[in-house]
Amino acid sequence: IKACAKQGGSGIKFHPQAQKVHPNDHRLWPMYETCQEIDFPILSDSGLSAGAKKQWGEPHYWDDVLKAFPRLRLVLAHLGRACYDQTRKLAKDHPKVCFDIADIIDPHTHEEYHLSDADMAALIREVGAERVVFGSDFPWFEPAVAVEHDDVRHDAARSDKGLGHIKSQVAAAGIAEENVRALGLDF
Repeated sequence: IKACAKQGGSGIKFHPQAQKVHPNDHRLWPMYETCQEIDFPILSDSGLSAGAKKQWGEPHYWDDVLKAFPRLRLVLAHLGRACYDQTRKLAKDHPKVCFDIADIIDPHTHEEYHLSDADMAALIREVGAERVVFGSDFPWFEPAVAVEHDDVRHDAARSDKGLGHIKSQVAAAGIAEENVRALGLDF
């Protein structure tokens, strides 16, 4: 990890479901310790995976990790897809954790994981709009489609609902800056 950081790496992508390991597995502790030590962010898939017999990435598995590594920079992808109560609790208990909205803002998301715009806006307001960043989950989902539906995240940050949706071009302009700020990266 340190060698990757020295060579310009900007973080780790972790996929508990694909790697068949729960985030709180103590075999991963050295990775978290190193990432915290060198301030190297982790982007992890989170939530339920369609058709899986066993679920590896539910948000609650991160609770012990974040208690043991309170300075760990973590972004949980998919806003904890379909485990939204766990997302709320994790956000409340660990104010540094961030989330992305990859996949769940796509209108082609699996029906059981889809949130209405109103429910997603409420969830984003509850966890804190400043802690929710855009994500496309490319190549599995088309970024242009995700950008078109990213308006709900921006609207959730507003107290005046009469402002209406932000055009996708305006939303797209702020996406990179928000992700860079959340992850502490430089261009």
